[in-house]
Amino acid sequence: MCRSSLKFPATYRESQKSAAEEVYVKPSDLDKYYASLSGGHAGQVFVYGLPSGRFLNIIPVFSKNPKTGYGFDDATKKMLGGYEWGDCHHPALSETDGDYDGRWLFINDMAHARIARLDLTKFSTEEILGPIPNVSALHGGPFITPNSEYAFAPTRFSRPIPNGKYAPIDSYKKTYDGAIAAIKIDKVTGKM
Repeated sequence: MCRSSLKFPATYRESQKSAAEEVYVKPSDLDKYYASLSGGHAGQVFVYGLPSGRFLNIIPVFSKNPKTGYGFDDATKKMLGGYEWGDCHHPALSETDGDYDGRWLFINDMAHARIARLDLTKFSTEEILGPIPNVSALHGGPFITPNSEYAFAPTRFSRPIPNGKYAPIDSYKKTYDGAIAAIKIDKVTGKM
C-alpha cells in the first residue's frame, strides 16, 4: 500500500497535532527544562532543551575540544591531568534538601576513575578530580547526597587492592575487591 493512500481518522490527526503543540517552543522563548546528557567516549556533555528537544550546547569535560580551545590552554590542560580523552557517564545534579538546585552537574569518567564538576551558571567544566584511588572503571556514579555534601564513586570492576597491584586471577576471591569512595563537596563553592 502506498503511504500516501493511508487514511488516518481525524482523532489521530488531532492527537498528533496536540502532541506537537505541547512540545513546541517558539524561537524567541526558552525551554522549561534542560537535559544534560552524557557523551560517552566523546568525553563531553550534550545539553538539550525540553520539551522542544533543541540541541543547545556541548560542554567539553574529559576530552579536548579544538572549537573552544578546551584542553589546549594551560588551565584546562592541567585540569585534564595529562589525559586526552574520557568516557562520560551518569550525570548527577547538585541538590539542596533533596531537590535539584541547578548549581552544579557532576559526571564520571569511567575510563580513568575521575569525577568532574560543571558550573551550570556558565555551562563549563570547573574541576576534575582523580584518578580516584582503588576505584576501577567508575561507572555507576557519581551519587550525590541530598545536600550535596558528598559524591559517591563506586567501582565497576573488582581489582587488587590497594590500588591495582598485580595479582594472578586464580587469587580473585582472596585478592580482588570493589570499592566506593566518598568525595567531600564544599557546599558553597562545589570544590571536591
